[in-house]
Amino acid sequence: MTEHSFNKRNRQQGRDTLNRFETDKGSDVASLQENFEERRFDADGVREVVVIGNERVGGCPFKCPGCGVHEEAAKVDASANAQKIVKQIEGLQCRIQANSTVYEESGYHICIYNFGNVTNTEELSVSNLELLLQKLNELVPSPKYVSLNSRGRFINEQVLARLKGLGLKYTIHFILGVESLGEKGSKIYGKPQIQSEVANMFATINKFNEENNSRFGVDAGFVFLPEFYTADRADKEAIANGFLSDVGGFIEKNVGQKTPVRINIHPFYEMPEKMPYASTAPYFDILMKAMMKLENIVKLKNESLPEHLRISFFIGLNDSGYETLEWKQAKAKWQRDIDRINRGA
Repeated sequence: MTEHSFNKRNRQQGRDTLNRFETDKGSDVASLQENFEERRFDADGVREVVVIGNERVGGCPFKCPGCGVHEEAAKVDASANAQKIVKQIEGLQCRIQANSTVYEESGYHICIYNFGNVTNTEELSVSNLELLLQKLNELVPSPKYVSLNSRGRFINEQVLARLKGLGLKYTIHFILGVESLGEKGSKIYGKPQIQSEVANMFATINKFNEENNSRFGVDAGFVFLPEFYTADRADKEAIANGFLSDVGGFIEKNVGQKTPVRINIHPFYEMPEKMPYASTAPYFDILMKAMMKLENIVKLKNESLPEHLRISFFIGLNDSGYETLEWKQAKAKWQRDIDRINRGA
């Protein structure tokens, strides 16, 4: 999964969101006005996150190392999940109304998570997925696009045709937690087939988009972890070159065909209960210097692409794992560059 493998903050946010949105519908609109200085913005405007329940007994079946969403999934049956979906979207509309100037001027898009895979019918029923998408279709103003957390194996021509047949006002992206395309990275995150999964997913979407004049997209998530590229964290050159090759290779293969692409970058923070790796805060300079090189590559590539195929990055640093002093100092040093890259300026 992306968003740093559905991090600690998002797991808590999921529980809080399910509760908060149930009460938002009847709230005074003025009370929902927000200070947007700390909200997530990217090249597509306000970055909204909606978390719904997982309907599969046992939650996500993959149980990838470092993830653990199956352990904390908001498990619900289909009926209860349908009620929560309706209440959440009603609450979201109230918040949009209360902050209408921000949403109208900046635009917004929505990331949908369900502690697993939204496109797996065992985890979210077909009827509830369609209910969710139709309720989102009623939002005013409409989102630019809606991203559904997924895995490549759940995306096929039949799924795309069914979604296209809904006649939605917005486009749909699929969130794919790549983490890393390298052999070591895919092993660390328990995704040994990720290269073929990515290739098959893009082949399917490219073909469908071309044949049906549609714009289904992919939001690919990468994790920055030195151990993907070297056993020695002192080898800064290997770390930088490995990361550039990992993300740059993905861009070269997949951007500019028929599928819109967004790339989310998540530096690894310490998760001793999940994975035996130290925080990457001391290596944030390496990441940011690499990101500035990737930024230049993308700017050149975007010049030759139609607007809907232009790529953008989002460096995610809003999770609870980044609240240590070391991370605060690292972020403060690079904040201006982070904001510029995230906004696609």
